[in-house]
Amino acid sequence: MFNFINLCTARAVHRAKEVGVRKVVGAVKKQLVGQFLSETLLMTTFAMVIALCLVQTFVPFLQELSGKGLTLSIGNGTFIIVLIGSTLLLTIIAGLYPAFYLSKYQPAKILKGYASLGSAKNFRQALVVIQFTFSVILIIGSIVIYNQLHFIQNKNLGFDKDHLIDVTLKNDLRLRAGLLKNELLNESSIAGVTVTSSNMIENTSSTGRTAWEGMATDDEILLTHMNVDEDFLPTMHINLVAGRNFDSDISSDSISAYILNESAVKHMGYSPQSAIGKKIKFHDVDGYVIGVVKDFHFQSMNVLIEPMLLRHWPSSWVNTMLVRARGNRIREATAAIERAYKKYESETTVSFQFLDQALQNQYQREQNTGSIVLYFSALAIIVSCLGLFGLAMHSATQRTKEIGVRKVLGASVASIIRLLSVDFLKLVFLAIAIATPIGWWSMNQWLSTFAYKTPIAWWVFALAALIVIMIALFTVSFLSIKTARRNPVRALRTE
Repeated sequence: MFNFINLCTARAVHRAKEVGVRKVVGAVKKQLVGQFLSETLLMTTFAMVIALCLVQTFVPFLQELSGKGLTLSIGNGTFIIVLIGSTLLLTIIAGLYPAFYLSKYQPAKILKGYASLGSAKNFRQALVVIQFTFSVILIIGSIVIYNQLHFIQNKNLGFDKDHLIDVTLKNDLRLRAGLLKNELLNESSIAGVTVTSSNMIENTSSTGRTAWEGMATDDEILLTHMNVDEDFLPTMHINLVAGRNFDSDISSDSISAYILNESAVKHMGYSPQSAIGKKIKFHDVDGYVIGVVKDFHFQSMNVLIEPMLLRHWPSSWVNTMLVRARGNRIREATAAIERAYKKYESETTVSFQFLDQALQNQYQREQNTGSIVLYFSALAIIVSCLGLFGLAMHSATQRTKEIGVRKVLGASVASIIRLLSVDFLKLVFLAIAIATPIGWWSMNQWLSTFAYKTPIAWWVFALAALIVIMIALFTVSFLSIKTARRNPVRALRTE
């Protein structure tokens, strides 16, 4: 739309004589405005038909990109009304200014050759600045989203996510999880097995009020807890900071032993070493801290790591089994899981997922957002360059005589390229200056939804600016070189 307004006002001088002649033969302003709006409506309708064809073609791609089921109901009454309304609205928005601008010319001045663009030049430049401002903002957004996704996908989670298989235990198999676990531990392709109440993706365990030694009267904490067995820490490769792991040979571990994470210990005012042996009450059950583990992520990175309590639980009444394959023997491990599962639960099929893929899928929405912003960035740059190219082409045409005179007087091709390019690069620099604070603010708002995020470095804005400047320079230089290399005699003869 901006490019249409831009090109219409840029070509106003070329249609000035037409307007002058029509006014001389009796055309009034209302008729001229109607004519130009009719032309705009025709082009808008044609563009809408092309747009519908393109949308219909790219619906499968858009479905995959957005992760939603999208359909184009052309025969729907509401859709038709919206389509017609949009066409008319775009016609008015895109065509009204050029129509009034062209119809205001005075016929006497036009026919004497005094028609000028007046304030339209500034208006066209403003449109180009707006387009490039959006382009820079979208490029900044693409870079920031990519950096954030790379950060969260490569951040140390506090456990080893690779080669882990999350198996859902169903029906009575939850009571016989220990038998299934022992069966799997006999497989050479399996390095470790643990049963737990959480699969490390969605923590389904509850929270509980906790009291501890030295607790202030006004202090309160809700500890998220997980029920785990003695193989949880070694299977998940979670490091102990102090104390010891659960031991199935120590009967009290299943009754009164707790392992806390660093966040819980810090909230209680202990150091990891001093916390060992401290008495705590969880869900009104007295127990003692036997170990402290490093913080690990058990929820999305949109949430800070919360204080966590691990409670020893026998291999029964749990719904999750985490199996670590040995090396890259994933296929052998999954086959072993299927065989063992059918042995103990023949009525249902085994349901499992790979933990690294499941963790990555947590951020599918962000990945889709990043892809959408990236494609819109490319589209915005193309549209902006088309507008800049049209503006540069009109400028070069208007300055044909000046360029010819300069070449006759000895101006080099490089100096003419510089002459034609500088004004347009100023517009790009202005767009960068406007877009940078807007891009910084908007991406900070997006990053605020993450508890763990990468900072927006200065080079993000520098890279976005460099991309836009290089593309704009290429766009303008292409036309400038062509204009600068023209024979000055032909240019002056044309004038």
